[in-house]
Amino acid sequence: MTYPSQPPQLPQSPQNQQYPPQPPQNQQNPPQYGQQPAQAPNSTLALIGFWLAIGSVVGIIIPIINFLVIFAAPAALVISIIANSQVKNSNGSMGGKGFAVAGIWISAIWMGLGLILVIIFGALIASMIPRL
Repeated sequence: MTYPSQPPQLPQSPQNQQYPPQPPQNQQNPPQYGQQPAQAPNSTLALIGFWLAIGSVVGIIIPIINFLVIFAAPAALVISIIANSQVKNSNGSMGGKGFAVAGIWISAIWMGLGLILVIIFGALIASMIPRL
């Protein structure tokens, strides 16, 4: 029994082919496994409006600063509306729409509850005053 002097040759791949194959130059590379796609930075105004709205809710229970809530909720509403407009007009270059919308809802609900409480307490106080 005789063995061949050389092993059989495997087919050769072209020299210019790379492994792994590269996408064409005009296409973007998709994110690789474990990588997150790039996100637009959040709007600063959206974050300010959101945290101001949260602060107005939390601030009502702190005795020293609870009078500032009267100004915080309307300011949060205005700032969040402006931020929502900016995010909408940025064509995807700015994020934070969720923060802006949350700031709008939280401050609007909080202002509505505040108005209802003012009406209720006003009616209670008015009913306690003796009539002349």
